Amino acid sequence: MIQGDLYQAQNQFIEAIASYTKGLQLQPEPSEQLDDTIVSTTCIKLGDALYTVNRPLEAISQYERAIAIAPNSVKAHWMLGRILEAQGWTELALQHYREAMTLDPEFFTPESHINVGRLFQERNFYTEATNFFANALQLKPDYAPAYAAMGNLLLAQGDVAAVAKLYAEAETVDLDLITAKQYNDLGIACIHQHKLDEAIAHFQTAIQIQPDYADAHCNLGNTYLQQENLREAIICFQEALSIDPNFEEVYYNLGTSLAKLDRLDEAITFLHAAISIRPNFADAHYNLASALVKLNRKDLATLAYNHAIALKPAT
Repeated sequence: MIQGDLYQAQNQFIEAIASYTKGLQLQPEPSEQLDDTIVSTTCIKLGDALYTVNRPLEAISQYERAIAIAPNSVKAHWMLGRILEAQGWTELALQHYREAMTLDPEFFTPESHINVGRLFQERNFYTEATNFFANALQLKPDYAPAYAAMGNLLLAQGDVAAVAKLYAEAETVDLDLITAKQYNDLGIACIHQHKLDEAIAHFQTAIQIQPDYADAHCNLGNTYLQQENLREAIICFQEALSIDPNFEEVYYNLGTSLAKLDRLDEAITFLHAAISIRPNFADAHYNLASALVKLNRKDLATLAYNHAIALKPAT
């Protein structure tokens, strides 16, 4: 076994494989039987060498043999998980990742906990994913990716209150842990749940963090628009345009808001601008037609309406 270790240390992996294999195949006298710990450790070392020379299936066999002898072998479970995942057998890999990281959570980096948690999340195993993300936060309370992962998981479950609580807790650790985009995403989730006041608060926080975040200004304006607070909506849209003059949705939103205030000439100008940036913007053509009708510009209204119908027949 020692000779195999020497070969391994010198990156002579083929020789190490031969040495470990020979050692495991020896049949000493009953009084000299190898200790189980030595056998399992040697199987792991042999598995490592086989993995290094790209013989994954043989490596799997050795790690499984090690686990059969020592079921609590963190290294064997972890390496077996890595190889199984690389082979595309992710469901099996997750069993061994879970076992390894449950046996010794502190042995693994917060990043490892997050990566495994995401694999569980992708398969809708939310409880397991939560546990791994929580482990990452416990290991490193100021680890921003862990808050992002946990926040995204909670958003996927529609628990906006839990996300808001998580972000508030993060800010007690470090004000810079939560990004403007994360607050913006939380605001969007609140809109989907018709929690408009909460959405407004989150968009405002996003803007405080990143004042030039055009999307957050636009989303804040959209929320005000849903509340029929047109003047505040227009201010937000104008701010978004000052940041990103090519933001066609904002031109459309401004046109829509101004039309509601019967500022029709201004509305038409902004709707034309939206269409010039995105000619196939069916809703902009439709709202333009509506504004033109109110001004009794029937020929132009018909033209705009026909464009809308051609682009979006269900309009």
